[in-house]
Amino acid sequence: MKQETITHLRQNLYQTVDDIIRTGEPVVITRHQFQVQLSLVSPPSKLSRLRAHKTIVGNPDDLISPTVSQWNEAKNL
Repeated sequence: MKQETITHLRQNLYQTVDDIIRTGEPVVITRHQFQVQLSLVSPPSKLSRLRAHKTIVGNPDDLISPTVSQWNEAKNL
């Protein structure tokens, strides 16, 4: 959990709120000996934070239509 002072929050309010929205991680604000927590009311799902990336190497059509003749049980076990 990230912690900031009230002075730092005042100088970087929009950036702090954007960070909370992007990461879903709450921020604790300290003023004197008191602490206040800023967090999302409904945090984003983990799936919504995933980024797309290329994971298939080669032709994706080869994954769709495998041929039975390629499997040799004695050799592959």
